[in-house]
Amino acid sequence: MSGNFVELFRTTVPAKLMVIKSVLDSAEIPYLVQGEENLHLLSWGISGSLFQASSLCAILFVQHEDLESAKFILDDPKEEISN
Repeated sequence: MSGNFVELFRTTVPAKLMVIKSVLDSAEIPYLVQGEENLHLLSWGISGSLFQASSLCAILFVQHEDLESAKFILDDPKEEISN
């Protein structure tokens, strides 16, 4: 893979990231993820309930030449993925 990666998607929701990675894997579009481990860091709220810190996010990058294809695939209504 070349080093010319651009941001495709950013999320604080682990399930969304998993779905997007699966879709890109199926389409054989290479990607990199920055901060994925942050999505697994959880905090306890004042009420004692578990919540995810909203400032922690994962950013998914694809190669510049794959950006339009990846956007097209993710915009496919059959995938039902929203940022």
